Amino acid sequence: RDVAHERLWPFYEDIFSASRVAYQRAYDIDDDVATGKIHAITVESEPLGRIDTNEFDILHWDTSRTGESTHFRIWNNQIELYPLPASAATTTTLNGVITATATSITVVSTSGFAPSGRVIIESEVISYANTTSTLLRGCVRGLEESTAATHADTTTVNERDIIYTANREPNELVDTGDETRIPDPSILVYGTAMELAMGKMGDQVLHDRLQIKYTNALVRLRQKFGKKGSGSNYRIREYRTVANLPGQFRNPQDFPVIS
Repeated sequence: RDVAHERLWPFYEDIFSASRVAYQRAYDIDDDVATGKIHAITVESEPLGRIDTNEFDILHWDTSRTGESTHFRIWNNQIELYPLPASAATTTTLNGVITATATSITVVSTSGFAPSGRVIIESEVISYANTTSTLLRGCVRGLEESTAATHADTTTVNERDIIYTANREPNELVDTGDETRIPDPSILVYGTAMELAMGKMGDQVLHDRLQIKYTNALVRLRQKFGKKGSGSNYRIREYRTVANLPGQFRNPQDFPVIS
């Protein structure tokens, strides 16, 4: 965790998703998301503007306003959308059984689905690269810690139309099947050996030698994977609801006005 939390490493970044529910504003953030490390959110493939609590409260004064969501805030470990979604995520059903290894999924209709995106079938999250009128193609199975499985004909397919990128917490590495996402595992060997040298062996000299190796490995990791851009996404679908300052709304396409 010392390595994982040292910075926003790209190898810990992951995609998470949820399905909109009509008239539901708040959606739980995945428990595996590292605290404070959500980078961007889209709803129906459209990026949302990220705003703070004060701005959200200004927009949210009309609590019954519905429409296509344009903004979000993070509050109480949830994503809250504004305006209130007026419709739920698109659904369809399977048109035939699919196996756990299938990469093309036949459904009754793909009408209303994004050209590429994610769906959930029972408890399995699946991404797809493109569609035809009745096919989800280029599927990657068992995403977001779910398990690829066989699904019966007529099973419901729900689109996951809330997509967000975030840094994932590292797993505990307690089972023999657990793997680290750190692309240079030697840094874990040096770090663990360094702690054991002092804690179990009481060998200060060995500890110091291993600490040098650990530090050098961390420097190499920073040099190779330390580049990261993260910030608000300002391209939104409705300019009329942009909140620039508390209580002030304007069209961002207009020329600056001197007051």
